[in-house]
Amino acid sequence: MRGTIHLIMAPEQKTEKFKKRELIIKVVNKGSNTYTEYIKFQCINEKIDLLNDLAEKDLVLINFIITGRKYGDPGNETYYTNNVVEKIGVISRHATGPDVIRANDGNDYSEHLPGLNDGSVDLSGIGSAKPEGSEIPEKPIFDDLPF
Repeated sequence: MRGTIHLIMAPEQKTEKFKKRELIIKVVNKGSNTYTEYIKFQCINEKIDLLNDLAEKDLVLINFIITGRKYGDPGNETYYTNNVVEKIGVISRHATGPDVIRANDGNDYSEHLPGLNDGSVDLSGIGSAKPEGSEIPEKPIFDDLPF
């Protein structure tokens, strides 16, 4: 996911073995209506160091996984979802252009992202990791998603 860093929070030591640091990414979706979303990500344990050299307004590319937990007694469960950062690549420092262009309409908007096409940014490995057992069929058996 590409977006502009809106906020980087302070690290939190939750337990002796668990620490986390959260960041908020501002994403502008382009379509029939333009709207802004703020998406929270978290870095856990040794991954919190990925945020040390980043600043608000940096345009970044984030590789992340989605995790979920169920908590509570049967019939009274609460479900939690987290976007957990695996890698972050900086596209542009203190970006002043569009926060992000999300190409849901099939167009290539990468020319609007400074540094992405001129070879000045090393994004090798970002977005290319595949977890074990994550083989995705070429065509979904059933796809009811509207995009």
